[in-house]
Amino acid sequence: MIKREVVDFHGVIFEPNKDKIAIHTNFKKELKVGEKSFSNEPNRLGLELYQIKTDSFLGFQVKPMGLLACEKIKEFYFSCVGNVFTSVE
Repeated sequence: MIKREVVDFHGVIFEPNKDKIAIHTNFKKELKVGEKSFSNEPNRLGLELYQIKTDSFLGFQVKPMGLLACEKIKEFYFSCVGNVFTSVE
């Protein structure tokens, strides 16, 4: 499901009402062709959000919703209805 090289796993939250998953990891930075790294730190903290879908024809699917690249996140939550995602730095 995670298509990055994960160095440390910090936490995961599952939101059952809207079928979403948030995963907090420390992963290796991916440099594109021609990019240079100006930092000595090879890793990056981030939250990845996923949507779970089930379909009678396609079966169980996990679709990526996006990556929140943030170095200071300590806690993260979904609201009780699942439409709002909150992170605490």
